[in-house]
Amino acid sequence: MLWNSKELEVITGGHSIKPFTVNGVSIDTRTLQPNDLFVALTVKRDGHDFVLEALKKGASGVLVSKIPEGVSSECPLLLVNEVKRALDLIGIASRARSHAKIVAITGSVGKTSTKEMLKKSLSKHCLVHVSKKSYNNQWGVPLSLANMPENTEVAVFEIGMNSPGEILPLTRMIRPHLAIITAVTTAHLESFCSVDEIAKEKASILEGLEENGLGIVNCDFESLDKALSLYSSVKLITFGKFVKADWRLSNIKFSNTNMICSLTSNIYDFDFKINTLGEHHAINATATLCAAHAIGADLSGAILGLENWKPFKGRGERSLINWKLDRDQSDLELIDESYNASPASVEASLYTLAISKPPAIHGRRVAILGDMLELGQTEKSLHEEIVKHPSLKDINVVHCVGELMNSLFQNLPPGKRGLLTLTAADFLTNLTGVLKPGDVVMVKGSLSMKMNLIVDAIKELGQVVELIDEESI
Repeated sequence: MLWNSKELEVITGGHSIKPFTVNGVSIDTRTLQPNDLFVALTVKRDGHDFVLEALKKGASGVLVSKIPEGVSSECPLLLVNEVKRALDLIGIASRARSHAKIVAITGSVGKTSTKEMLKKSLSKHCLVHVSKKSYNNQWGVPLSLANMPENTEVAVFEIGMNSPGEILPLTRMIRPHLAIITAVTTAHLESFCSVDEIAKEKASILEGLEENGLGIVNCDFESLDKALSLYSSVKLITFGKFVKADWRLSNIKFSNTNMICSLTSNIYDFDFKINTLGEHHAINATATLCAAHAIGADLSGAILGLENWKPFKGRGERSLINWKLDRDQSDLELIDESYNASPASVEASLYTLAISKPPAIHGRRVAILGDMLELGQTEKSLHEEIVKHPSLKDINVVHCVGELMNSLFQNLPPGKRGLLTLTAADFLTNLTGVLKPGDVVMVKGSLSMKMNLIVDAIKELGQVVELIDEESI
């Protein structure tokens, strides 16, 4: 049992019509599990319109501010004045009763990957709770807190932001013992005057630290230095490639599908393995191991656990696809980076593609890039500047999707120009003509560009015969 109605009445100041207990908390009837508490939150749609559906799917309690039309007053409803505030209070209460080590993660890129790395590193040795998916905003954080079991030993939460002032109330709700800042880049520049302002917002995660809390920050970003000066009383440990980093990623040896990374610290020097490619993953893993050590975990066990981590759908998942149009043809390799895009993450993804070996000698390295959004007045120039990335010299063809990517397309060397379309749907009509067996292809773009449609269509070209993670090596 996660919560009972009596506890929730006290926490929210609400009134339950009949007693109930719940094992989880949900705001989405599509993913709701039996015995969940359904929270009738109003985000894009009014959750009260889905109460009947939630009850039919087995919700054992429902948090509402009114009795919806058609719902019996004898149903297990918890009536409150305001649903979102009640959800916040449940999250706060969950944090208050917990004795877990709490980790909060923010950054322009790398939040979700670092969170999942920590989960893999620690889960064999203690009870770990992490926020689902990218639940990192004003409703995702309290929801993730509300779902934290009371016996959790380590909990890891993401904190995201789109506008100034969003991180501080969330970090104060989480009250972390450790706060990690993964990176500061131009993501969400549309809402900020400069990268320095983004750094200031990211650094505000430190204001929520518990007494004697610790900040773990990436020192490869100069913009963070000034922002961190506002928190001189906070103990900090740095990580990154910079020679003065406390935990420094000093070297990476790449094979076809994995990396051996060398880490130098003021405590240990050691190597660790990750079963994927990409320097950005190695840096996130450095932060992960630093955090694992800081909370008192066994470092050797964390390193072994990290070997079982692999990128997931939309965030670097790698697949081999057997081309079904001709079974004698070479496989096609797919790198799925379709979940989101910023200048920094595009650069990292292009580098990963450039060091990836195509499945066949004749194979090409192919990039399919969709627009990077929320970049404000600099959006056109930031797309144009992709052409300057050193990795492009090792990439054979670049296809572009979106109005903004036209800026890149026009500046590409003619020999590298592929297809230019306005939407992902338009690109699909030409898919079989632009890819060949033996290619390694990387798909990247902001979420609203729907680049996942291209990923799904590529997988339909054949059978996914192997997920490239090499865990058995």
